[in-house]
Amino acid sequence: MKSKTGNPGFVLIPIIVIACLAAVHCGVSGRAPKTLPCPGVPAVTPLPPAPRPCGNETLTSYDELLLIVPHPDDEVLGFAGLMSEFIRLGKPVSIVVVTDGDGYCDACAFWKNIGVTRAMADWSPCSEADLAEFAAIRRAESARAQKILGGPQPDFWNYPDTGIGTAWEAIREGKDADVPLRRSDCSLEGIFGKGSAIPATANTLYARLGAMIAQSSSRTLVGTTHPLDGHNDHRGLGSLIRRVNADLVADGDPATAPRSVAFAVIHANSYRDGRHPDCWYPYPDAVDPQCFDQGKLDCYEADRALLEKMRAFRYLPAWPWPLPDDAPYVASIPHSTEVSFCLPPALVQGEAAVKLLAVREFVSQQGLLARSGEIPPELKGLVDCLGYQLSFIRANEVFVLEVSE
Repeated sequence: MKSKTGNPGFVLIPIIVIACLAAVHCGVSGRAPKTLPCPGVPAVTPLPPAPRPCGNETLTSYDELLLIVPHPDDEVLGFAGLMSEFIRLGKPVSIVVVTDGDGYCDACAFWKNIGVTRAMADWSPCSEADLAEFAAIRRAESARAQKILGGPQPDFWNYPDTGIGTAWEAIREGKDADVPLRRSDCSLEGIFGKGSAIPATANTLYARLGAMIAQSSSRTLVGTTHPLDGHNDHRGLGSLIRRVNADLVADGDPATAPRSVAFAVIHANSYRDGRHPDCWYPYPDAVDPQCFDQGKLDCYEADRALLEKMRAFRYLPAWPWPLPDDAPYVASIPHSTEVSFCLPPALVQGEAAVKLLAVREFVSQQGLLARSGEIPPELKGLVDCLGYQLSFIRANEVFVLEVSE
């Protein structure tokens, strides 16, 4: 997950209510708990989508795989199955994680305050120092997930969470590309990009991405996030990589030939209610009122299995998925097609499923980790109350494949 409020490295769910209650985003201080209905699991069982044709051989026909992702966990949610197949075939895999996902203010607030006070209105937002500690946690989760998957340890570039979106805007607009990027500080008004400056700029990031891709084999498949993804960092990274690729000119030198790219959608471009079974919803900017509110805490005490039941609603490991239907993900990228990678059951089905075990390592993104060490049992999993991360345990991983010419 990430700091998903449209910019943040928030992987994964729409919980800006914590920050609101801390008077950071919305200036909201307390709501009338008696007037709020309890969240629940939808009564109607969703219908499975039609089976998807498997394009495994198309995707694994390349000589190596280079994953460049915005935040720790994107490499697992979107690419764990594809990466595992490259490894099984004896082909090289490399992973770059551009930011530490430290700007997920809501998840950090849960981690910092849960077990200290039950009143969300008393939760203090995370300072830049707290976020640095949280970043180290996120890097460690990513590293542990790769040990489970048998993949390489990621190369963490440590750019500011939300900084990729900022960098792309600077490159696209042709201004401020040499202005130092800034970290986030949830205790400051404005939060994102308002913390301390780092010795790196949009041009720094662009040059580093260009060097990384140019150093790869011309027969490398690059995996990254889609330019229409609902998260600023995700769409920014996809857009930057498309620009880098366009700047590579095929002149007979393999280093200057464009690479084929597999774009993954991690967050949908638009909002649907969080009870929708698709993986990609709700998108980062959405506030879903079903789960996260001071007035809902009594609901979880009354039914201590409620969160577990809610999180399980979108956990459908035998189901395949097409791309979400809310944006022209394929039509927006010339020379691209939708390609589905079908995962073997051992990766996704059953309690010993390898991708499931890897996703479970991202405890800070799911509300399963507290600095105090204490989480009330009925609130475990509250940060990912809609089972967003678990919803990526599916029968396939779907990509928009742009084939180099």
